[in-house]
Amino acid sequence: MRTLLSCSGRCACVPPVDSWLTDTATTERFPLYTRGNADEVGPEPFPPLTWSLAWERGASPGTADAWVHLGAFRPEEFRQPVPEVFGCWGGYFYNQVSVGRVFGVRAPGGSPDAIDQAYFGGNPDVPPYAPDPRDEDPALSEAVGTRLGRSSVPRRRRRTPRTSSPRSGAGPRSGRTSPR
Repeated sequence: MRTLLSCSGRCACVPPVDSWLTDTATTERFPLYTRGNADEVGPEPFPPLTWSLAWERGASPGTADAWVHLGAFRPEEFRQPVPEVFGCWGGYFYNQVSVGRVFGVRAPGGSPDAIDQAYFGGNPDVPPYAPDPRDEDPALSEAVGTRLGRSSVPRRRRRTPRTSSPRSGAGPRSGRTSPR
């Protein structure tokens, strides 16, 4: 039992809590999470409503959808209704490592080691990547390669400069400047 002191000064004995009401259920498929880079997003514990509304109902499904639209995953690979792309334990935010490692396997030219290097540098305490037969998927590798082969920034069409403005005849396109 723990003894807690309330704001009014009263003591109450409560059993110790092994979990928090917003703790993320882990999965066997994507079990590894990290606080690395997560402490920048959520340095303090999230209130339960923030986690359940903004993250479980917004950011997590949106991020899983982005992975699918990138071509790296199929929708059925993620748990529903709350995909395991972020985690929360004790109110603290965690980033998913296992999903990133699978992306490293599937992305042409990528690797789980490259993902680990980006997240952790050369930290020897990081558990090594454990290959799973579901990680290799040639169709998804081709899809993500095709998607990444395109420019991620839309190219602007080159405009042909006008010699005069159709409105007033003044402006930067006509070579004259208008008073400001």
